[in-house]
Amino acid sequence: MQRTRSEPLIRTTGLHHIYREGTSYALDGIDLEIEAGEYIAVVGANGSGKSTLLMHLNALLLPTSGDVMIAGMNTKNNQWLREIRSMVGMVFQSPDTQIIATIVEEDVAFGPENIGVPEQELRHRVVQALRAVGLYKLRKRPSHLLSAGQKQLLAIASALAMHPRCLVLDEATSMLDPASRRSFLETLAHLHRQGMTIVCSTHNMDEAALAQRIIVLSKGKVIADGNPNAIFSRRELLVLANIEPPSSLRLAEKIGEYLYGFYSSALTITGLADEVDAYLRNKGSYDQ
Repeated sequence: MQRTRSEPLIRTTGLHHIYREGTSYALDGIDLEIEAGEYIAVVGANGSGKSTLLMHLNALLLPTSGDVMIAGMNTKNNQWLREIRSMVGMVFQSPDTQIIATIVEEDVAFGPENIGVPEQELRHRVVQALRAVGLYKLRKRPSHLLSAGQKQLLAIASALAMHPRCLVLDEATSMLDPASRRSFLETLAHLHRQGMTIVCSTHNMDEAALAQRIIVLSKGKVIADGNPNAIFSRRELLVLANIEPPSSLRLAEKIGEYLYGFYSSALTITGLADEVDAYLRNKGSYDQ
């Protein structure tokens, strides 16, 4: 079977999903294109369809109707299933659903070993993945002795060991402490700079603001799709989707109540601090 090379990495066309006949659609006509190398955040309230959409991206779910194409491969075609799941790594909110082996390094090795990766390359992948998430020193530890955050990092390492072209993360940072979360987000940024496609769902709008593109879901439909500045500047959209702007924008609004004329659209606290500093310097120069 010939695959089309000009296809985007991921394309969904008229994607509908229903879990049980007689209930409403979890996904209701999703049309998306995701190019190789993009960093995308999928946001929306609970029940908006985020997890359902992400599970379609590596064929854990199949469409009720419509199509999902991964590098030109239709997820409905069993011929491509193994290749799709190697190409699209998946990390869930609950790591216990993914941990298989009893020892950390064995769990990371499980996926590549199953697809026949040679021993020397297998060892290299395990070391590389564990170092990427900061678990290398715990490689010999029984996986059941890991903390909740460490288990999530293990699930991430196991996905990375498959050398996917795309990493799909469903609330993957939700169980991490602040230090581990920062480290993981830095790892994601590094992977993205190396060319990996990142698609993550999150309730944390500070995390969503780090993406290049944000897809907003509500009741199984895409209601907005754009860059973070465009999305977070639409107050009526945030209310409709039941999401808050990043903390930097909320703080900027408060600062604006005390600093006359101050406005900031910075999406990070660091960016906001720079803009406050610039405002104060300029105001000082006017007063002289």
